[in-house]
Amino acid sequence: MQEQKSARKYNSHKRKKISEKIKKLSSKSDLVEIFKIVTRDIGENYSENKSGIYFNLNLVSDDAI
Repeated sequence: MQEQKSARKYNSHKRKKISEKIKKLSSKSDLVEIFKIVTRDIGENYSENKSGIYFNLNLVSDDAI
């Protein structure tokens, strides 16, 4: 028997738009809250350097988005 994959509520196009909106945020407290939500969902699957913190939005669950 094959397992059926459920369709994601937020496809790659919608996630790209969300990413663009996040990039426009300037409030540090909003960005910190987003980071907390993301790390709660994907754990430590992100990169960090002097330019910032980077994560793959495709790994984030629909519930977290």
